[in-house]
Amino acid sequence: MTVKYDIVHTTVYKYCKPVHFGEHRVMFRPRDSHDLRVLATDLHVSPEATVRMIQDPHSNSVALVQPTEPATELLIVCTFTIEHAQSHNLE
Repeated sequence: MTVKYDIVHTTVYKYCKPVHFGEHRVMFRPRDSHDLRVLATDLHVSPEATVRMIQDPHSNSVALVQPTEPATELLIVCTFTIEHAQSHNLE
């Protein structure tokens, strides 16, 4: 039997005055495995940002996020849908 999960993870940084942002490395996507399948992912960033997806040496998906303008808030919303196959084998 499989179970489908829709997950939303929100990160917010707030500042008293506008700041310039450096590059952020966002690791939000779980890795596929024998009992877990990633069905969909999405990444929303505010303020506007350039986003590049890379894979690190451990096969993690990493989003390189570079906001394009100063702001008093940085909002990163990661959503994904996964399918988990329940297993009674704990090894």
